[in-house]
Amino acid sequence: MKSIFYSFETKSEPWVEEARAAYLKKISAFIPFEIEMLKSPPLARDDAESKKRAEAEKLLSLLRPTDLLVLFDEKGKMFTNSEAFASTFGKMLERSPARMVFLIGGAFGVDEAVRKRAQSTFSFSGLTFNHWVAQIVALEQIYRALTILKGLPYHNR
Repeated sequence: MKSIFYSFETKSEPWVEEARAAYLKKISAFIPFEIEMLKSPPLARDDAESKKRAEAEKLLSLLRPTDLLVLFDEKGKMFTNSEAFASTFGKMLERSPARMVFLIGGAFGVDEAVRKRAQSTFSFSGLTFNHWVAQIVALEQIYRALTILKGLPYHNR
């Protein structure tokens, strides 16, 4: 099973690119994994609904019917701890979809069409993070979940 991590953004800082590259290498040691940044359409900030629709169209055009879409969103299911996330993640891996797709939406969230398409929606905190921090938190938790599932000494209880 291949996994891909999508996020919408316009430009990132070098530290974000370095962190993404580090987690790409770590996660790829466990599962086939890639990270792709999607360009957010250059619409005005005050036209959030149009921006969300355009991002949804772009994302949905990239998805295959068999993809398992996991949305990271502040309105998603929260976990009590990383072991609980790892357990859920492990069950998703067992389903063996052809491809597991992770998504962090744009600055204004995601369109309802994306919410409906997502099989799972998760939140890592009640706090709102900027896109760079959200990406790194999501990637770190995916890596942490994989080490928990493999019984490796990364996660300390």
